[in-house]
Amino acid sequence: MTLHRRAEPSNNAVTTAYRREKASRKLEEEEEEEEEEGEEEEEKEKEEEEEEEEEEEEEEKEEEEEEDERWRKRRKRRRSSRSELSERRRRRRRRSSSSSSSSSCSSSSRSNNSSSRENSRPRDKRRYQGGLDGGGARGPGSGGNGAVQGTSHLSRAGQASGP
Repeated sequence: MTLHRRAEPSNNAVTTAYRREKASRKLEEEEEEEEEEGEEEEEKEKEEEEEEEEEEEEEEKEEEEEEDERWRKRRKRRRSSRSELSERRRRRRRRSSSSSSSSSCSSSSRSNNSSSRENSRPRDKRRYQGGLDGGGARGPGSGGNGAVQGTSHLSRAGQASGP
């Protein structure tokens, strides 16, 4: 009995298959490298965007801080000017009260002025709205002169109606 030898592939066939396999591996490696490079570029772009956003946020914070500082300075100026004005008013009052205390008519005019100031100051909301009983400086039946006819806890007839 003779054994049939299996026909082995020729050298040409082996080398071409090897070359094909090698070429396909090379292509796969190149594709992987391109993918990695693409991923690296994306990461770099993301990092750059994040850095730009951080820089923008820092600039905004700095601008806000500068604006806050400007407002603080303005408030300080206003406070100082207000305190200076109130101090000047106090001095004027002291001068006018010391110089006019000798004459009685000036003191009476001063008291009239203070009462007119008190009338011009805003009163509590209950009086503006007419009080609990509907009366008051601007409520119905006030007389039109702005004077308060009664307090909010008294009714028009003088009876207690509030707390």
